[in-house]
Amino acid sequence: MSIIAEEKRPFKRFVPSDIILRSTSGSLNLLDGILALGLSVWQFWWRTQKWSILDDVLDSELELLQAIEHFATRRFNLLPFPPLLVLFLGVWADKETGEVSLSSMRLFSVASWSLALSLIYLALRKASISQTIALMVSIGFSFHPLYRDAETAELTPESFGLFLFTASLLAWYSLKSSALLSKQWHRYNAMLGLSIGLLAGVKFFGWATLVWLILLTGKEVWKLIGDLKVTSRKIVLTMAVRFGFLIGIPAAILLTSYGTFLEHSSLRTSEYSTYMSPYFKSQLLPEELPQPNAVYYGSRVLIRHSESLGGYLHSHNYTYQSGSHEQQVTLFDQANDSDNEWIIEPQSKELDFKKEPVIVKNNDFILLRHRVTGKLLRASSAKPPVSEQDYDSEVSCTGDQNYTGDSDEMWRLKFIRGTSKFVDVLSPNLIEFQLANKGQGCTLIGHDLRLPDWGFEQQEVLCLDSADLGKSLFYIERSNLYLERGAYMTFPKLSVWKRLTKMANEYVAKQVKYDYYVRHRKQEGDIPVESWLLHGFDSTIKNILFVLPLVSTIMFLAMEFRAWITWNPWAPTATTETSLNHIYKDHTLEALAGWMVHYYAFLHCKHRDLRFVQYLPCYLLSLFSTAQTLNLLWVYSTKSKVFLTIMTALVYMCCAM
Repeated sequence: MSIIAEEKRPFKRFVPSDIILRSTSGSLNLLDGILALGLSVWQFWWRTQKWSILDDVLDSELELLQAIEHFATRRFNLLPFPPLLVLFLGVWADKETGEVSLSSMRLFSVASWSLALSLIYLALRKASISQTIALMVSIGFSFHPLYRDAETAELTPESFGLFLFTASLLAWYSLKSSALLSKQWHRYNAMLGLSIGLLAGVKFFGWATLVWLILLTGKEVWKLIGDLKVTSRKIVLTMAVRFGFLIGIPAAILLTSYGTFLEHSSLRTSEYSTYMSPYFKSQLLPEELPQPNAVYYGSRVLIRHSESLGGYLHSHNYTYQSGSHEQQVTLFDQANDSDNEWIIEPQSKELDFKKEPVIVKNNDFILLRHRVTGKLLRASSAKPPVSEQDYDSEVSCTGDQNYTGDSDEMWRLKFIRGTSKFVDVLSPNLIEFQLANKGQGCTLIGHDLRLPDWGFEQQEVLCLDSADLGKSLFYIERSNLYLERGAYMTFPKLSVWKRLTKMANEYVAKQVKYDYYVRHRKQEGDIPVESWLLHGFDSTIKNILFVLPLVSTIMFLAMEFRAWITWNPWAPTATTETSLNHIYKDHTLEALAGWMVHYYAFLHCKHRDLRFVQYLPCYLLSLFSTAQTLNLLWVYSTKSKVFLTIMTALVYMCCAM
């Protein structure tokens, strides 16, 4: 147990920034390589034994195989994960049919699961954990159902995500034990940036890992600033290199992967392209009939909500079950539905727009007549059907083909964003606007809430006095009246960089919305996410393996809290501290911070169809925290070694039974 000499400072100890390097506790040797290789071989053998019980194609594999097929045949697809994995696996796909060798893909997946176990062991060793404890924790992790039962031998993105996550951990702890600005230090910086970039390109939780490591890098730089032996030049150079690698490499990987994927996906698909904006679709294939450069009264239009996935303003010949009992108005995801069409009419009955075309302009009061039923869009004093708040107004359709409306059917058109070639002229796709109701003094919005079965589970539309800007923006996607041949609307010309950035931003936003609104909308996990930390498995030993990291974390926090509340800044400062204690606190706090960041992202997922395998990064970080505590006990005394050996033997015996 080494002792680090310290210089006296008022109120706190001075700890050198290279304390981990001085301790040499994170060094690897030949035995570590042999043990790591043995873990991978053993895990690979165990998982390949499960292939004999697999069907030809499992349901859980269909989504990824379909994505590979779409990419290979250049068809557009909204992936449930970042596209880098599809780019990688698509290399082996047949360019005509998109088919892949499922056995080869499963081999990649199993190899990723197996190598992840070796990387866990090596990362623990680099985190100053003894060989015995690192091996014990790695084997314990392999027995836990979160890892052992997770997509045992099938093709799954989770395996690649775990492999890259453990590679990031290994790179981080290797970087911490490297000499500042050495060749090895630069190499580990590059390895960290590369592994994080690949992780974020395969699984969305990689963003949480990136945020966590940026925070830890800031902490490490702060330690350098407090070290009087490190020059200002070294501090500035260290910051430039570390943040440059940590942010620059992932950014380059993500932009390149999204750009390559979008450039390759040049064919529209009816299943996914309908969710994208007109600009996005125009980059896949130009529309057969371009839109007019202005919208005229009497036009049949599609009005689309800017924030929703599809979000076409829609009405159908069914009534609300409460409130006004008038015709329902909703947002509908699919574009090709006749009930999405509206006719724009002027407020003034004297304006003869049928004889001479009249352009719709900013701040005009308009009427919106549903083309199929002939009724007018209306806001009333009735409560909305789902939200039912006193300050909200229901939106419905009322009257018939001959009804001319009153103030409740009059909507003021207010331009908010966008420009066209004409001043204050409504142009399709280029202008985002609000619709403010004259009679009720409210603004039309699209809500995330959906109507019950009687409303076909379509999005609720209502009218609010103080509307959120994002929820209140609409635009005209399609209009049918042209002033003359060639009077077409054209999108602004963008550079290749701006075009790909714009498309990538929209693609990511639509991925998230598709995941929530469509893919997982009706699905719920077996256990509420809020109850996962208290969930019980089917055996005592599994529960122990799951709860032990949480108990260890709580104990550590309790000890730290006690130290804080009993801290006396005027007491004499100790001049020495064991490096083991310092490294224990430092690494445990880092793992705890990582658990909190990842669990926050996990807990705040918009949908609730979450599986236990998706908790793996959180569990692994809590296990790293536990490993630090076990390691501290292991080196404390011979008695603690005997106790831990007996307890470990009992745990493994129970696992084997």
